[in-house]
Amino acid sequence: MRAQAHTLEAFAAAVILIASLLFAMQVTAVTPLSASTSSQHIENQQRAAAEDVLRAADGAGELEETVLYWNDAEGTFHGLEGEDDDHYAPGELDTDLGDRLTGAFSDRGVAYNLHVDHVDGEGSVERQRIVHAGEPSDHAVSATRLRTLYGEDPFYDEGGPTDDELGETDEFYVENTNEESFYAVVEVEVVVWRM
Repeated sequence: MRAQAHTLEAFAAAVILIASLLFAMQVTAVTPLSASTSSQHIENQQRAAAEDVLRAADGAGELEETVLYWNDAEGTFHGLEGEDDDHYAPGELDTDLGDRLTGAFSDRGVAYNLHVDHVDGEGSVERQRIVHAGEPSDHAVSATRLRTLYGEDPFYDEGGPTDDELGETDEFYVENTNEESFYAVVEVEVVVWRM
């Protein structure tokens, strides 16, 4: 009789232990920022969205417009006339690409940085920030697109192309790597991460 009581007690303890484990598993939340397959899935979605934004912008001429959205007289981007202003905050870039990035990311709680990498006269890679939302998290993803600039490319302002050409300035952030029509190749990169 005593053995049956111990067996029944052990069985009841096992049922309680299993029920507790099942309950604990039910109430544990897996967040998008935890190391899991859902986090990887979100990163893949963000990478695909960033690639799609850059691809669509390149096809519509928006990359060139943004890279060349330059106020040659001030030596900075349009609207950034302050001494410490060398880049925009998210939502401030007044180009079609800026609108596209805001709609794709900022409106959905996703932070992004947009910058241009180029090679200087000594062969070193330089980075020019265009939009900067802060330091990316560990789960940030990026997409890039190459763009060739030519000396006869116009600068852009709020109204579209201007009469000033890229080859006629010494104030542009990308150095002229060639004295011919070809000016330089730049890499436009967008880095996105969940806030």
